[in-house]
Amino acid sequence: MIESLVAYSVAKRGWVLVLWALLAAGLLAIAVHLKLDALPDITSNQVQVLTRAPGLTPEEVEQRVTRPLEASFGGLPGLDNVRSLSRYGLSAITLVFDEDVDLLRARQLVAERMATSAGARASGVEPPSSAPSRAASARCFTSPSPRRRAPRPSCSSSSSSASPPS
Repeated sequence: MIESLVAYSVAKRGWVLVLWALLAAGLLAIAVHLKLDALPDITSNQVQVLTRAPGLTPEEVEQRVTRPLEASFGGLPGLDNVRSLSRYGLSAITLVFDEDVDLLRARQLVAERMATSAGARASGVEPPSSAPSRAASARCFTSPSPRRRAPRPSCSSSSSSASPPS
């Protein structure tokens, strides 16, 4: 069967070439109109709240800043889960929202709650701030160049939660 197909294709090679050209043109026309994203955004809807509390230990940051802020974010519409990290002088809270929640609306709701929370008014604590949107964030790090004495910044696009080394 394959021998007869090959023999027919060799005998009618002009028609085979025309058929392949039409097929390739049709597939190219379909491929041009496909609505695909080369690098889809697979991150969840996240809002990160950063609060500096200079001079406080992680336990004090947890008690005075992180817990009151987490409590104030409870009950936000579409809130899926809350993660937090308390370090020396820093509280980082990540609020994860459902996929159907608009990210700008979620950031607005978080900003409203930040303004009225008890953790934002703790003594010796700077007001909390919302980190930039992670969907299109770019992080710049400074690295020394072997040719020059001055450090040269190198930027990379990132959607990870890793913070630059200090």
